[in-house]
Amino acid sequence: MLRPDLKIFASDISLDALDVASINLQNYQVKNVLLIQSNWLSYVKTKSVDLVISNPPYLKPDDIHLGNLIHEPQSALVSPKGIKSFLEISHQAFIALKHGGRIIFEHGHSQRLEVTEILEDCGFTNIISEPDLQGLDRFIYAQKL
Repeated sequence: MLRPDLKIFASDISLDALDVASINLQNYQVKNVLLIQSNWLSYVKTKSVDLVISNPPYLKPDDIHLGNLIHEPQSALVSPKGIKSFLEISHQAFIALKHGGRIIFEHGHSQRLEVTEILEDCGFTNIISEPDLQGLDRFIYAQKL
């Protein structure tokens, strides 16, 4: 573990997902991660975290890629209109983050503009988009000032 001084909270609404995460933490002897069953950041105190990282569900219910994704539950993949998760997390993250805190999202390759707008509407600044290894827009970083 490179930074045992960090306190890491990982949440999921699915108990099955948390069970898998718990096994992985044990297998890799990670001790500074607390797993919490929660709907996004609803458990976090106001202005109490430095960083939020999320790979939320971002596919639309009729997305053609769903046919190939047979190992993940639909709830981990699909969000109404493909962006509802970003709305909920962005609002909760703005409340949870300390001043200067940052948020990082993974998103669909065609969602950069929508996610950027959501973050701007929530009050985030310094919004930067980064490509994945294929050169597709897939990551957004933003800051709460």
